[in-house]
Amino acid sequence: MPLSRGPRPEAEELGWEAPVEVSEEEAARIEAEIAAARAESAARRRGGGA
Repeated sequence: MPLSRGPRPEAEELGWEAPVEVSEEEAARIEAEIAAARAESAARRRGGGA
């Protein structure tokens, strides 16, 4: 679900809301950044580094 549609379920659980006025392109860029950060974090937890 793109960020431009409103809060995502995990966002609600964390107590914050995603912005509603975000273009599809910007939402995709943000989601890609989040995915990259999660992958980097997972690699660090495995001891691999980024």
